Amino acid sequence: MTPMEFVLLWEGGLTNNAADPGGVTHWGISQRAYPDLDIVNLTKEQAIEIYERDYWSKLGCECLPQPLAFVVFNAAVNCGVGRAKRWLGDCGASYTEFLRMQLCHYAALKKPMFIQGWLNRTLDCWAQARKLEVSA
Repeated sequence: MTPMEFVLLWEGGLTNNAADPGGVTHWGISQRAYPDLDIVNLTKEQAIEIYERDYWSKLGCECLPQPLAFVVFNAAVNCGVGRAKRWLGDCGASYTEFLRMQLCHYAALKKPMFIQGWLNRTLDCWAQARKLEVSA
């Protein structure tokens, strides 16, 4: 599974959860982050372009080894590019350390309505990263 396939699988389709500060979200792209974009009619292809430009490339994921690029990209989408960049600088190129920091971040948020989904996604990300590591 590619990093993009993974993110799109977890981000899914159109949502508008009142507890999510992003507001209307489609393919994980939020109205808050992209106020001038027609989120409701956002296509999967447009979402991929945004992810490649504003997440993958901004973090230099194309230059990172796998599985680190995989976990960094996923975290950037789920936790923000700035936070993913800080964790990348602090993880010592260890994807497991990066994921540990991500889990600690979720625990500190104290958002019980989202924590199970975040944990499931992070554990799935770890499993996918482990497959990449083993196949390398």
